[in-house]
Formats: sequence, C-alpha cells, structure tokens
Amino acid sequence: MATKVRTIVLGVAEVDGGDPHLRSAMAITTRLGATLHVVHAFHVPDPGLYPYPEMSYFSPEAIDRFARGVQERLEESVRSLPGGEDAVCRTTTTPADMAVLDRAKEVDADLILVGSTRRGRLGSALLGTTAQRIIRGASVPVFVLHSEELPARSRILLTTDLSPLSDVALKRGTELAVTLRGSHRPELRALLVLGYEVPLPPPLRDGGTVEIAEDKLNESLQDLRDAGWAVEASVRIGEPADQIRDMATQWTADLIVLGTHGRTGATRFLIGSIAESVLRRPPCDVLVIPNGAITQGTSSNPASAGSTG
Repeated sequence: MATKVRTIVLGVAEVDGGDPHLRSAMAITTRLGATLHVVHAFHVPDPGLYPYPEMSYFSPEAIDRFARGVQERLEESVRSLPGGEDAVCRTTTTPADMAVLDRAKEVDADLILVGSTRRGRLGSALLGTTAQRIIRGASVPVFVLHSEELPARSRILLTTDLSPLSDVALKRGTELAVTLRGSHRPELRALLVLGYEVPLPPPLRDGGTVEIAEDKLNESLQDLRDAGWAVEASVRIGEPADQIRDMATQWTADLIVLGTHGRTGATRFLIGSIAESVLRRPPCDVLVIPNGAITQGTSSNPASAGSTG
C-alpha cells in the first residue's frame, strides 16, 4: 500500500515569520492532509546580561510572560499561512534536538521536517550536532528542507551501497519521496559510488569493476522496475559525498534520498561521514532514512506510492 503520512513534526528556528521553510512545510502538510506540529526551542534571556538594576533578575511571572509571548508569536506566524489554523504549535526551552524528538514520539509522528538554515538556536546547530542527534535518535524519516519553494517537477536521486539495509532504505525512501512530492511519475536515478578507502590519488577507471557494480546495481533495482518504476542506474568512482552532491547538481535533482546505516568496504553511508557531509552542503532537499526508520519496515508494494497524489 502507499506510504501514509498523517502526522508531521517541524522544527523551526524563528517565530516571527522568518523561518524560510515554514511555507514549504505547510504546503507539504496541506497536500497530504496531515496534522502539523511546529516546535521552536528558545532561550530565556540571561538576567545577568542586563545592566539595569530593575532587570537584574526575572521573576517567575516575567519568565512566564516571556514564554507566552514566544508561543503567541509562533502561533501568529503559523496561522498567517494557508492551512496554518489547524497546526499545533509548541515552544520550549529544552535543547532543539530533544524538543523535536520528544514531540515526534509524543504524537507518533510519521515524518520529521527540519530546515537547512543556520539561523536561530535550532538552525545554528542544525547542520552539526542537532541534525546528527535528530537523525540518530529518530525512528521515522527526516526530511531536511533546503529549497524554500516546492519544485514544479520532481527529480529524485536515490543512493545505495547495495547492502540489505540500503535496499530497504531505497525502497522505503522511493515510496515516501514520491508521496511527499505529490508526483505520480517522477524521474528516478539510483547512484552507487565506489569510494576509496585510502587517501591516494584516484586510480584509472577500472572498466571491469564498474561493469560488475552496474550489474549489481541493476539487480538491486529490479523490484522497483518490476513494480512499474523507470529507474536509471549510475555508478561513479570517487569520494562518495562529493559524487552525490555533484550528481545532484549536474542532474538538477530536487531531492536526494540517503540512508544512515554503515558498512565497511568500498562504499559507506554512515552518519557522521557521508550522510553528514552531504547534509553540510546540500544542493537540494534531502530525505534521510535513519536506522530506526528502516527497522520499522517498509510497505510491500513500491508501485502503489505512484498512486499517491
């Protein structure tokens, strides 16, 4: 059956309408008919930083007023967008990654959305420890929004290392990516990168190695093709994160699907290395399928995702 997304948790860096990805998140939520929970982590001002005696401390009442003000500003910002009146807003002083993960667990979320902005408490750490902790702690897919507007067409770059976990991530990622993009027949390309394990200059292209890799990649894509998907296969040699970004840029992909499991050998998709490196400089939106989401299983019929509008 098609991937169902009923509940989404979005982490935002700003509350005054300045978060550049709120509109995209709202559009995705409205299209899917899902419930959106918007989370913002904020700092209570340090009274020690104020030079005036009357501001040398904050009473509990003053802190409560400040927190209510942040909550009201977030609600006003969200409500100003189409569909925002149905969103649920929450502000908290807990660390951003914990705030997002806790809320996702509380509401049994199907998807977590975060933006690749560096602004604000959430944004400043998003491409470092916060994103890493969210992805490592998530039991559902994480969609990292890079574009501020949803694309008119859909080109999805799937990544794989041919391991069993990667195969599950690829199939589940395909279903979910198509559901999120709302496209019946997106353009799909699967990329396998043969990376180097030692810091030596790249050797000359080994045609035999590439041919074997292409055969293995095509074998791994057979289930998707049998289900009706036209998936182009591509094999590259080089540093995996660079090759993924280069392929996405050259092909003008609007979404990359990444798994975060790890394996030894010529190719690795390990959070903290390749997946994290791609997320530091994403050329487009990135859908991450973490280990926790992979172990939740995937639907048995990838073709059915194509019927989700």
